[in-house]
Amino acid sequence: MATHRKHVFALLIAFVLIISSFTSVFGQSGGGFQVKIDELQTNTYPQLTLYLSVLNAQGFPITTLSPEDIVVKEDSREIQGVTLESYNNDEEPLAVAILIDTSGSMKPVGDQDPLGDAVDAASNFIAQLNEDDQVAVITFADEVELLQDLTSNKSQIPTLLETLKPEGATAMNDALVQALNLLSNRSERRAIVLITDGRPMGDQDYSFDHALNLAASRSIPVYPIGFGDVDKNQLKKLAELSGGIEQIKPDSVALSDAFSSVLALFRQQYYLAFSSQTEADGISHEVEVQVKYQGETQSALVNFIARTPITIEVTDPVADSTLTGEVNVNIDIDSANPLNKADVFIDDVLVQTSPDSSINFLWDTAQYVAGEHVLHIVATDTLGFTTEKDLTYIVELPRNEWSYWLIGLGVVVIAMITIPIMRRNKSAKAMQFVQKAVLIEEAGLDPGQEWDLNKNIIRLGRKMAENDIRLKGIEASRNHAVIERSQSGYCIRSLKPENPVMVNGTKTEQCILQPGDVLQMGESIFRFEYRD
Repeated sequence: MATHRKHVFALLIAFVLIISSFTSVFGQSGGGFQVKIDELQTNTYPQLTLYLSVLNAQGFPITTLSPEDIVVKEDSREIQGVTLESYNNDEEPLAVAILIDTSGSMKPVGDQDPLGDAVDAASNFIAQLNEDDQVAVITFADEVELLQDLTSNKSQIPTLLETLKPEGATAMNDALVQALNLLSNRSERRAIVLITDGRPMGDQDYSFDHALNLAASRSIPVYPIGFGDVDKNQLKKLAELSGGIEQIKPDSVALSDAFSSVLALFRQQYYLAFSSQTEADGISHEVEVQVKYQGETQSALVNFIARTPITIEVTDPVADSTLTGEVNVNIDIDSANPLNKADVFIDDVLVQTSPDSSINFLWDTAQYVAGEHVLHIVATDTLGFTTEKDLTYIVELPRNEWSYWLIGLGVVVIAMITIPIMRRNKSAKAMQFVQKAVLIEEAGLDPGQEWDLNKNIIRLGRKMAENDIRLKGIEASRNHAVIERSQSGYCIRSLKPENPVMVNGTKTEQCILQPGDVLQMGESIFRFEYRD
């Protein structure tokens, strides 16, 4: 008896721990809606990006929230200046396992065809997924069968589904465990969609509690869709502890609607951006999101590590010093993550690119006019952290060296003769350097928007948090292209040869932009212009 009590006590402790870990990212569901933190991105620390799902009591996304309905706290201190956007997250690929009950109870009865309805609903769901999404299909009756392993080639799956026949018991627990193992090491957003009209039955290797605990511990949400003689409490517990939403339907006819709501859950999110108030101390901090809706407040928590950002130190020459002749430039970069590369510019002209944390090169200041010059360094690590640093120097001619003075005098004389001629030939080009350049978005996510090209590097891509200008469409890469400012003008460069930039209808990997050029990346179209 004492041993039995110990086992019961141990199970209770394990259950409490599972509940605790789950509520760290999913709000309490006792109210009329739920709050779920899908992701907290810290790769641009101290700027943080948080992806949030808010669902009503029926499990459908709430899309009417405003910034006044959201409170963000960091270590219990409220954060000011939080921006909120609602959007369809079709950027992050999915890895979805569809579990279909093919037991004998799924046979046609009268005008009802449960298995046929399940096949039709699953096929329609798969047809709406994106090209990069991965899908697996697992069926369960007496035995569990992996009908289709994870694949992005989804065209053959409807044909496989048409071969299913209803017979046998309901090995639901074993099917859940197999799906959880299949998804456990995937990098995509993971989910399991379970269709069943009954309860776990027959000889199985795993209990329901084992499958339940495994789903909770691996943080893989399960979205049960039940109809007929299902155990509603069992499906509800499975959804709540894993982070999914259960749907109980009166019959199989409603399965298509249930699948549509699941897809909406995958896609509809809120995007929050805010600045962390903590120092980069390398320890864990807590972010809490409170959501107010129809008089109720729900919240969700997530922890993050305040990572030490990249630091750039120029050990020689000292900033604001006066330089003459050839100067050794020594740059040290300290990065908590592996360094991807560092770009060094002098007066917006790229002079060095290196993957090393220590950069040394010779700056021949005699090649530059006397006066103020800016050394600009951009360092990026493999996780996307970026740090920039500017230092100013004064370049002057060497004193008491007549050869330099004579050279300088000769340059002045030649300039006095040639500048009027060059001005006539290059006046239009010269104007480009004093005019502001913009991209005018003609089609895409923000038609009519004018994007100022006011930085040395402008990044374009599908990933919102990693780019200055966000692109639309799955044909656009997550990081598609950059526009770099130099003395030659504005140069657009594709980051992936397989995804070139279309400039005036021609595939281009790199070119200097001219006024009126039309650029297309994915479904986004821009026109390059100069502004007074």
